[in-house]
Amino acid sequence: MKGVSELIAAVLVVLIAIALVSIAYFWGLPLIQKMQGEAITERVAGYFDPSNPNSLQGKIVSVANRGGEEVFKLDVDGLWIISTTDNSIQFTFSSKATNIKAVGTWVVITPGSCETPLQPAYLGSNSFVTCARADLAGDRYNITYKVWFRDLIDPTDPTQSRRQRIELQPVGPTASTTKTLRISRASVTTTPQGLTVTRVNILLG
Repeated sequence: MKGVSELIAAVLVVLIAIALVSIAYFWGLPLIQKMQGEAITERVAGYFDPSNPNSLQGKIVSVANRGGEEVFKLDVDGLWIISTTDNSIQFTFSSKATNIKAVGTWVVITPGSCETPLQPAYLGSNSFVTCARADLAGDRYNITYKVWFRDLIDPTDPTQSRRQRIELQPVGPTASTTKTLRISRASVTTTPQGLTVTRVNILLG
């Protein structure tokens, strides 16, 4: 009888251990994944925060103003897309968590409008508009940050013909899963109509 009791006790210990591992897996793993997702989303948000001197916008504006080359690195897997049609650059990544409160719609991050991001602003304003959105994809979110570069108007010019624009110019592919962007100034030209265009080369990879 003693041997049988010891065997039953051993079986019970094994069953309890299996149950505890199962509970930890089914309840603990999703919690860990969510916490990891929250950390990633906050990190990416910092890369698109214009108050951060190392933000994407900060590096592009710095190169446009001073020339030279900057390297922007983002340690998160995702997809970059540059559009010359609407003078924008965006980054999309997948996460278990989101810090974007309105799911499925654009949320403005910097002054401006997500509906009309290319509407000109006065000199002294940001030369860009930044928006973000989160879209459900199964049990995850596809989070996108998008930056449009708009015209800046001289408020002393009643004709509003004197304008400045940072124009994104992809070098190579317009879409990539790279984690490194090389940003350099290409040229600065002024049209007879008074539009000053600073072209900024962006190499994905």
